[in-house]
Amino acid sequence: MLKLIALAAFALATSVSAYCPNLCSGHGSCQSGDTCDCYDYTGTARGDYTNAGGAYNSNLRTAWTGADCSLRTCPVAYSWSGATPNGLTSTATITTITAPDAITLPADIRDPGTRTATVKSLSPGSKIRLVSASVNELLTIRTIDANTIKTVETIANTGASTLYYAPAEYEGVAAIPLDAKDANGAHGMIECAGQGLCDRTTGNCECFPGYEGEACTRSVCPNDCSGNGICLSAQRLASDAGHTYSVAWDSEKHFGCKCDKGFRGPDCSLQECPSDYDPMYGCGGGQCNAGTTDNASQACPNAGASDCTSNEQRDCSGRGICDYDSGVCKCFSGFFGEACEKQTILI
Repeated sequence: MLKLIALAAFALATSVSAYCPNLCSGHGSCQSGDTCDCYDYTGTARGDYTNAGGAYNSNLRTAWTGADCSLRTCPVAYSWSGATPNGLTSTATITTITAPDAITLPADIRDPGTRTATVKSLSPGSKIRLVSASVNELLTIRTIDANTIKTVETIANTGASTLYYAPAEYEGVAAIPLDAKDANGAHGMIECAGQGLCDRTTGNCECFPGYEGEACTRSVCPNDCSGNGICLSAQRLASDAGHTYSVAWDSEKHFGCKCDKGFRGPDCSLQECPSDYDPMYGCGGGQCNAGTTDNASQACPNAGASDCTSNEQRDCSGRGICDYDSGVCKCFSGFFGEACEKQTILI
């Protein structure tokens, strides 16, 4: 009799208590329906975004995955390819549509504009979808001015009531607006940026050849710039050249070599040869290539005679071939000098 009572009590207990696979491996909590709710990252830089104050937001992504929460997740970054796991799922109410290509919304969505908690920041090139009861139309943003969008294509669906756009992974965190990099519907946030495999044991990305970083987020500079340069992002390379390249999706993903003085090439492996003004007054190199005075304010020998009207530079004064392995000029017949800058009558 006692055994029957014990068995009945055990059966009753098991009928009201959830039993999750492997007890969620200690990495999650067991929920009703015998399913695991895996724990999140908290206060970590594992590919999460920072808020307006510069601190990492917690609980943005799960730290573990799998039915029993036994598998690690890996860092995320903007996808290199056209993957957009979220799709065009966020919505915005349309105020008016003016043929042939203008859409007006209630709120300011310009990019780059003054971003606030309410700004939905899209960018030229972003994909949007107009939806009405009978028509579903995919369009591309051409320009944005405050709350007005103009599209590349002619809008046929002028009766649309809803606009769909790609959400950011962190959308819903009020302090962080939608960013152009993942608003364009082509480069969503995914593990290892789509250029690596996630090691579910360690939570680390194993990047494909040519990519590196915690989330395979950047390209590898060729041959590590051969020791003759430094590896910089496209944004930094543009900035160093006096230009701006900061809004594009790959501005901090594509990296390239900035070569030390005297070297060139994609991997800075080519040694430059000396060059001076062309003794035949064409385009050569050096301070007097197309100028009238050198850096010491001395008159250039070819001043007034050169037909070089641009800043075009040619190796070896335009009168020889550069050996990029040695950085030594091989002068054409009739020319000599370290930079082939001198002419001889002896042929």
